[in-house]
Amino acid sequence: MNNNANLNRLIQSAKNKKEVDVATSFLQDFRYSLIQEELQERNKPSPTYKPSSFKCIRNMYFQRTEEELDEFKPNPSLKAITESGSDRHERIQGHITRMNSFGVNCQFIKVRDYLTEAGLLDEFDILEEGKYETKLQHKTLHVRFLCDGILKYNGEYYILEIKTETSYKWQERKNFDEKHRNQVVAYSALLKINKVLFIYENRDLCDWKCFLLNVNKEMHEELVYKPIEECEKYILEKSIPPISKIINKKDCKYCNYKSKCKLAGGWIWS
Repeated sequence: MNNNANLNRLIQSAKNKKEVDVATSFLQDFRYSLIQEELQERNKPSPTYKPSSFKCIRNMYFQRTEEELDEFKPNPSLKAITESGSDRHERIQGHITRMNSFGVNCQFIKVRDYLTEAGLLDEFDILEEGKYETKLQHKTLHVRFLCDGILKYNGEYYILEIKTETSYKWQERKNFDEKHRNQVVAYSALLKINKVLFIYENRDLCDWKCFLLNVNKEMHEELVYKPIEECEKYILEKSIPPISKIINKKDCKYCNYKSKCKLAGGWIWS
């Protein structure tokens, strides 16, 4: 009887080990596949500016001159977080499109329709038109960006900018994040809309905070037109610009051109 019990325990132990090995193997293969997807999606940069980079002329220069990106270490978890944020963007945009059906004076305007109405369509190449978002490239200023949406709320136009973040950051949030200022000021300058509505979503509890930014011509000039003009001058001279003194360590940490920047000299972080 004891022999049978021991044999049964050995058989069950072997079965459990096999099941654990299958689960471990599957998870490893799942992570591997996510990494391969991430590597495939890492395209060669286009010779255009990204609005979020306007604080650093050197970063802008490397983008416009199609400098090779630094080596990339894929992170499946970060990829999933980004995908989750994109999914929530679409849900929020969908809710906004339906506000009008409940008597709220709010319309979600297609970017192409707005550009046509504002007489700006010829200034842009429309690269992608999603269900709600639109990827644009300004033909003369060489700026490429993804617009979350344009709203007409109580008769006024607003640029919509959606952000998702952790509970900790969201609980402490008193205003829009300053690191997002350059980005939306660029949208404002190019789309000729001077009001921006930020929606920050708590990704853990799905609650929201909303902030308004009024943009003026001085902000357009200082944060958009002046940096582009300066960078284009360095491109014409084929000279790498000095590193910006207003960049902080966190900005540099996530830069795709750290190694090129260090080789160019003037690196300000140890």
